[in-house]
Amino acid sequence: MPPENDKNNKNSWTEHSRLVLAELKRLNENYESLNRNVHDLASELTKVKAVWHVVDDLQEWKKAVSEVASPTQLKEALDKIDKLETFRTISTTIWAVIQTIVIAYLTYKNMF
Repeated sequence: MPPENDKNNKNSWTEHSRLVLAELKRLNENYESLNRNVHDLASELTKVKAVWHVVDDLQEWKKAVSEVASPTQLKEALDKIDKLETFRTISTTIWAVIQTIVIAYLTYKNMF
């Protein structure tokens, strides 16, 4: 082989090896970028699954509550409770007024 041809082969191999190394470096960077993206997606998927779990729990709770009472029945029950609380307040006030009148009458009666 002539020395020029041997030199050209070495130059071409050196250039080819540089190109191969550059391509390997680029592919490695792409691989690392894709790996980070996959990791980020896995994290997001975990968050979504957690939200789905919470939604499933809420659906089960709603189903259980719906079996006990409907929203209109719950509103009616709350209205009745409110009326009972008002009645209790009025009756306690009336009882206190009557007790005060009775005590005042007995005190006045014992004085004379």
